[in-house]
Amino acid sequence: MIGWEKRKTNSEQSDPELTKLLGEFCHQTGERLETIARRIGYDHDLGATRKQIYEQLGNIEGLSIKEKLHASKNIDGKVETLEMWTTLPDDARVVFVMDVLGRE
Repeated sequence: MIGWEKRKTNSEQSDPELTKLLGEFCHQTGERLETIARRIGYDHDLGATRKQIYEQLGNIEGLSIKEKLHASKNIDGKVETLEMWTTLPDDARVVFVMDVLGRE
């Protein structure tokens, strides 16, 4: 039967180079989206942490707003300092803040 043979359509034909290129593109896009999601999560966590630090500084009597801001910047400025802050009990936080501010 001439003329009745089924021809391959474009969707049935495969270009290995195009398939590979699209696969790499999808993989790279996935990695970028993952990075963006991590950054958004980190920024959100950091913002919530800063708010929590400032609220905790509000529990320390005798600090001016300027001192709270100064202490807050110093506490969340370094990962090690922030980790220490989060593990300290309230009475040790008072001593920690006074040390950061240079007060005894």
